[in-house]
Amino acid sequence: MIKTQRWFLLIVITCIFAGVLSACNPISFPCLTVNRIVVLDHSAYAYVIEYRCGGSYGPGGETYPKDHYYVSEDGGKTWQEISYLPVKMLPAVGASWKIQKMVCVPNNQQICYRIMGKEQIEVSQNGGLTWRGDWNMPAGRKKFMAKILNFIVPDTIPYDLAILEDNGEHSVIVAMGNQGVMVKTPQGHWERYPVLAKQEGTDSATPQPYYSLDLGFLKSVLDVEFLLNSIISSAFYIVISLYNWLLLEVHPYTRLRVRDRWVYLPFIVMSGIFLYYLINVLFLAEEPPLTEVVFFPEQLDFICWTPVSGLMFSWFFFVLSSRDRKNVFQMALVTFKWTVQFFGSVVAPFFLWGMWVIPLYDTAQGLSWVLGLLVVFFAFRNAKQRGVSLVAQEEQAVG
Repeated sequence: MIKTQRWFLLIVITCIFAGVLSACNPISFPCLTVNRIVVLDHSAYAYVIEYRCGGSYGPGGETYPKDHYYVSEDGGKTWQEISYLPVKMLPAVGASWKIQKMVCVPNNQQICYRIMGKEQIEVSQNGGLTWRGDWNMPAGRKKFMAKILNFIVPDTIPYDLAILEDNGEHSVIVAMGNQGVMVKTPQGHWERYPVLAKQEGTDSATPQPYYSLDLGFLKSVLDVEFLLNSIISSAFYIVISLYNWLLLEVHPYTRLRVRDRWVYLPFIVMSGIFLYYLINVLFLAEEPPLTEVVFFPEQLDFICWTPVSGLMFSWFFFVLSSRDRKNVFQMALVTFKWTVQFFGSVVAPFFLWGMWVIPLYDTAQGLSWVLGLLVVFFAFRNAKQRGVSLVAQEEQAVG
């Protein structure tokens, strides 16, 4: 019984308080962060620190006793872990860590690159006299990456950078923390590459995508938005249905006979079940520690949809029991259609944000509200017009 109460406590908390799970302390696990890049003899070396992820992340977080060292022989595209660093590199790795740094191309001191603790890499063509942005973190993409990582904040500020020269051309290799490394190729393109963990169970420093066109993947990334908007849509379906039932009950030709009022029972019973568990878990159950919560199971919104399932059965029996099945069926169909339109309107902006059609999350959220309110307005206006139409039919029949 206690387990059941705890399960429903999870469901109700999620249904009512949208963001409560974001405050929970997730289970920590080991992961890699690329902290330093050093170039020596046409090879790039990376100093990688293993952190405890799930809480704080990056420099200053909880570290393990051992560090990791990687080498790349192909300009930063692939990395292999090595047991120790060349002796010449030890002073560079042991130096105090700074997030602000400027380096120039050894054979062309006019071309320089710098990082200043921002989501940006700057370049100078005149030895550092003037600077312009050479790479900038795309607007709105950090939040998308964070949703993929769930409880880990993605590193979007460069940690370190170094220049690798080869055959008169140069590449820029940038340490990007838990996002691996970023490389500016001799052709001038910025590309991102992972630094893979050798030990099983340790998260690699892997670049997260800025967007996705895979709807299945987007649904998993936007699980919170999808769930909350599903619940809001179910509430809309209930409200618009009750309003339409009221309109139907006002007019004699669509009004249910007294003996047919039982059609409301499925909705009443299912709503009663939902309220029973709501009261039970809020006032009677022992609240479990949030650390024991299993985050977002597939069955999470099952109980939240119980009133909706009862509502659909009530509409079905309403149509069968009505003396004017045509108008009642049309009303039921239109009600469901508006609900589908409402759900699509409030969810679509978030999917467009995930596809990078809408850059900023706040823009998608605002658009979701605007579209949702517009659908609510037109849905109730349509319902009112149908009520007027029923009155006209009634007067015509009497006349």
